[in-house]
Amino acid sequence: MTVQPGDAMPRGKNKGKLLAAGLDLIYQQGFHASGVQEIADASGVPKGSFYNYFKSKDDFAEQVLEHYTEKLSHYLDQTLIQASGSPLTRLRAMVQDWTEQSLTEDKGYGCLTGNLCQELAKQNPQVQQAVDRSFNQLQAYFVACLTDAQVAGELDPNADPALLAAFIYNAWQGALLRTKSQENNEALVQFQTVVFDRLLA
Repeated sequence: MTVQPGDAMPRGKNKGKLLAAGLDLIYQQGFHASGVQEIADASGVPKGSFYNYFKSKDDFAEQVLEHYTEKLSHYLDQTLIQASGSPLTRLRAMVQDWTEQSLTEDKGYGCLTGNLCQELAKQNPQVQQAVDRSFNQLQAYFVACLTDAQVAGELDPNADPALLAAFIYNAWQGALLRTKSQENNEALVQFQTVVFDRLLA
């Protein structure tokens, strides 16, 4: 999802540089296409230092995902929970912003968590668990926003915010996948129409 990969470098000098560079590269070109030497070169850290911080490249992928999830969690908290406006207004504004950015700032790269799920989840149980943790952590902000909407009277009091949030978040991930194949944001526009004009209307 639309959070700038290189922002907010984590603490820890060389390790932080490797994570920031790795996040950029993996987000843009995928895990398998991003070699350790390329990551080291992009970070300005000697390749030999890589294994001082990471047990393996898969371990690196897990930590890059944790870094991405922390950054996106901060963004979601500020956008969905702390921002002004009613809960559904905040949610709609964020989705509209993501849709507009999908083929400009993001260039159709999608969500790093979703990308790693497709590329690695079936190959490595630890990465699979890390991906699932990331999905659950990010989805929790949608649950909180919809719960707030219910309290505010914007959502049917009989609705299940957790179930709705899971459906909306899963549908968004699917729409991002279609965006990659279509090279346009039609799927994201359709997502907005169904979610806001039908499901949450």
